[in-house]
Amino acid sequence: MDFIRRHEKFNPIAEDNDSMLESYIMVYPVGRFYQNSGKIYKYSKPILEVGVLRAFNQVVYNHTKFIERGGVYAY
Repeated sequence: MDFIRRHEKFNPIAEDNDSMLESYIMVYPVGRFYQNSGKIYKYSKPILEVGVLRAFNQVVYNHTKFIERGGVYAY
């Protein structure tokens, strides 16, 4: 928390590890979704190969955790 206090002028958001697991949608540079599902990363097939919906369904995403961690920001 010391880091958060030192950088409060930047309005940082603190998250614990459990809140971050499966609550982000991430795309690997080669065009695959990937997800940190505990101790390992899981990867989808390439989006351009199977389509975005099929690739997205190959990884776990928890929308409830996304909302609970305050993932929706006003831009």
